[in-house]
Amino acid sequence: MKKVYEKLLKDLDLQAEDIPLLAGEVVHADQEGRCASMNEIINTLPKIVSTAYVISSAGCPAAADKLHFTAEGYRKLGVRYAEKRLQLLEQERELGIKIGYYEPQGTAHEWLTWRQSLKEFVTYLFKQ
Repeated sequence: MKKVYEKLLKDLDLQAEDIPLLAGEVVHADQEGRCASMNEIINTLPKIVSTAYVISSAGCPAAADKLHFTAEGYRKLGVRYAEKRLQLLEQERELGIKIGYYEPQGTAHEWLTWRQSLKEFVTYLFKQ
């Protein structure tokens, strides 16, 4: 994971201290998650990447395949990601880091547009 993260940072010409890494847990063992043992590894990320934060999936309902979450589970996990990012943004503001807004040209907030403009977006977001 660290190598992938470092390569992504290099490709986007960014510094690790400017970009937090938020990693979500998979379906927990109490819901018979098929990959639940990976949560132990995921939870070591902050020890490996100093700017990493783990988003708990505890209580997020699992789908029947025990690999994915239900729609409700993904929504809960998404809220947790958002809460953590908002907390980090507030800390950045307190440090005097300017926070801006970016809306890609084209199809607004659809996945394809974000994918096509990822470098521009990340550069804008973290180098302003």
